[in-house]
Parts: sequence; structure tokens; C-alpha cells
Amino acid sequence: MTSFFDCYCGLGYLTAPAFGQEFPTAQELQVALEDAGIDAALVFSPAAFEYDPFLANQALMEEIAGHANLHPCWVLLPPATGEQPPPLELVTLMAEQGVRAARLAPGRTRNNFSLAAWSVDPLLEALAQAHVPVFLDLDESDWPEIAALLARHPTLPLVLTNVTYRVDRYLYPLWERHDNLYVEISGYQGLRAIEAAVLRFGPERLLFGTHMPRFTPGAALAAVTCAEISANARTLIAGGNLRRLLEAAHGH
Repeated sequence: MTSFFDCYCGLGYLTAPAFGQEFPTAQELQVALEDAGIDAALVFSPAAFEYDPFLANQALMEEIAGHANLHPCWVLLPPATGEQPPPLELVTLMAEQGVRAARLAPGRTRNNFSLAAWSVDPLLEALAQAHVPVFLDLDESDWPEIAALLARHPTLPLVLTNVTYRVDRYLYPLWERHDNLYVEISGYQGLRAIEAAVLRFGPERLLFGTHMPRFTPGAALAAVTCAEISANARTLIAGGNLRRLLEAAHGH
């Protein structure tokens, strides 16, 4: 039986819940995961987009304490304004608290910063040194910016989330050049897109994600379950690839 590990899940109140759906507590999220047949989730706090990322990250840790299948993903900021500890200190704190993934939210309606080298590279260099995967919504950046980031940080695992089904002409050239680029599949729903990517690049580049609570999980589950790929490829996409990335973080 395929074991699903969701790489893209929000835990906490939302300003504008989609379809009236949100998961204020870990227990409510647990119920949704169990109902969907999802074994584990990598979770971030939406409050980190709208209030204070550092405080929201700490509140997330308190909320998921005791829930072994909920894994934290901290939302981070560039270091210049001093709103979080300096990069090396921050990454050390993450390691101490068992946090093996990070999310950047640079969009103007979120944390409002640049992904250019002069802004984020001190943070990204520290994350790359620790092999901490970084998650980024595609609609908060653009392809030239992503290409430049990948070129500057070839050892940093970068996971694009909230992609659409019309990205392959941008995505494929980057996949040809960068082994450290991954795509979360909740919006990557083109006809046989998963099969084509697996045939061309192998199954290691794709991660199962639901984008709950904004999306319901059925489409992402069906995309992986019904894809015409090998059992091994399905296992990797459903959760194996994410587990490998998290296990590599901080040298574990």
C-alpha cells in the first residue's frame, strides 16, 4: 500500500478560508489526513505570512508537539532587518528543534522581499550548507529569478509549490541543468504530466503535496495513484523523495 507524505500543508487560521476550510488545530488536521489516507504531513503556519514569521514558527512547534506524523516547515526571512536570528544561528536553532525544511514567502502580499543575491544569499548559503530543502510558491517568483537562484546555489534543494499545468517549457530546461530542483504536484495536473516527467527525468524530481486547506486532497492523491508509472516511482513520489530530503537535512 502506498504511503503518502504531504509536503504542502497549512496549519492554523487563514484570513480568507477557501470553501470555509481551515485547520486551526493539529487535531483537526490529523482528522483530515486520516480521512484522506495520508500518513504524514510537512506543515507550515499561514500566520507566518501575515503576522510575525518567527513567532508563528514557534507557535507551530507548540501546536504539533506530540503529533509524530506532523513535521515542521519554518517560514524564514532574509537577515538584514534582524527579525530572525542570523542565518547560521537560525539554522542551528532549526536543527536543535528538529526542523528540516524551510519556506520562503517573498510575495508582496506576504513577506515582501527580494530573492536576489543581495537580499537572500546569506540565508540560502546557510540552508544549502545544512542541506535544508527550501519550498517556494511559483507565483511568488518568476522563472529568471528561480534560474538565477539555482545557479547560485547548486546544492540547495529547491521545491517549487503551487505550480500550474503549463510550466514544462520553463521547467524542463531547468531540470536539465539542475538536479536540485523539485516540483510539488498538487497543481501540476497536465495530462500525463507525471508520466512524461518520470520518463524524461526519473521519479526523483516530484513530491506529493495537497495544498490543504486551500485545495482538497483528492486530485493530488488521484494523480499519483492513477499515474501509469512503476510501483517504485509511485512510492518515491508519494513520500519517498520527501523523506530522503528531510533525512539529509542537517547531516542526518
